Amino acid sequence: MAADNAYRGKAWECLSLAECMNDPEERAEIVRFAWMWMSLAEPIDEARGSYEFPTRSLNLLTFQAMKQAGEL
Repeated sequence: MAADNAYRGKAWECLSLAECMNDPEERAEIVRFAWMWMSLAEPIDEARGSYEFPTRSLNLLTFQAMKQAGEL
């Protein structure tokens, strides 16, 4: 689908922008935006109950960016 590729593209833009930032708080905020864009690209589990948390796979690049931003 074209929409999920566009969302992934936005996530990559955010991560590349975060790599250039010096302020850890701003970098963490941009990484959160990247995480949001990546979550929009993933399919929705419709069989999930109302009290269950969604299962999202953590992209390795996103994990590394979050670690550098001090979120992990």
